[in-house]
Amino acid sequence: MNKSSKLPCVTFVCTGNICRSPMAEQLLKTALDKDAELRGAFCVCSAGTGAYDGGSASRHSVDALAERGLALHEHKSQKITQALMEASVAVFCMTEGHRRDLQLAFPNCKTPILLMRELMASGTHPEIGDPFGAGFTTYSACRDAIEQAIPSIVQFLKRQKQPSADVRVVSVGCDHGARELKDALAAFLREQHFTVIDHGTHSDESVDYPDFAQKVGHDVACGKAHYGVLACRTGIGISISANKIPGVRAAVVHNALDAKLCREHNDANVICFGSAHDTVDQVRHYLSIFMKTHFAGGRHTQRIEKIKKLEANL
Repeated sequence: MNKSSKLPCVTFVCTGNICRSPMAEQLLKTALDKDAELRGAFCVCSAGTGAYDGGSASRHSVDALAERGLALHEHKSQKITQALMEASVAVFCMTEGHRRDLQLAFPNCKTPILLMRELMASGTHPEIGDPFGAGFTTYSACRDAIEQAIPSIVQFLKRQKQPSADVRVVSVGCDHGARELKDALAAFLREQHFTVIDHGTHSDESVDYPDFAQKVGHDVACGKAHYGVLACRTGIGISISANKIPGVRAAVVHNALDAKLCREHNDANVICFGSAHDTVDQVRHYLSIFMKTHFAGGRHTQRIEKIKKLEANL
């Protein structure tokens, strides 16, 4: 990483920072240089969870990228640091083991940690195995797996480019039973200087709450929004739907303590309300608490990791 750069960074992480992550770094740099919208918008770098500083890229990695006309001869490995995590708009790692290591090492860091291939179409195997010690054929297959993920990362970065990093983005949605409540909450969020993505519904015509849970949940899971707000008559149906989306942790909230603890203990990223239970003023209060509360980390981190494992095993 260029320490003088003020650009938001995209960081790739593997173990030793001599095989997978350097290839990913060069492939994304090339893709961004070819994209008029993103050219010059991000710096790209790589690091390793167990790397030492100054190591050269492995020979097979160099050869695999040479087949694409790219050079790795000048690469020098580095260990991932808190500063690099915080300077990154997103960190892409290769396996769930890497993600777990990063979350344990940097429990208070709010930078999204994603697998390289998890933004691809549903059903794609999300992990990229370690080719170290194998032959060139394994390295070239690893390069191909990384290369396949690059377009989805480019699209992700286009979503990150707007709005600016100083603005928090909230995606909202509801069914017909909570339209007035959702509209009031969207207005409240805008008053608090949040950017709001409003998926509706925008009328009193009967609609199905899973449709809106899917839209909001997808925004949060893919990084388009920092948080989601959903509402139906009870909050139950729409929260059940949202929680079917990997990466979403949706909580139904009916009091101030729930609003605080679902963030502090459960790292909830979608809050759900029931229009039949609470007034607009009450819900505004709960939402304000939710937005101001940070995940406590510590002993709660291992529990969130177990939730993620449940998702991965579905």
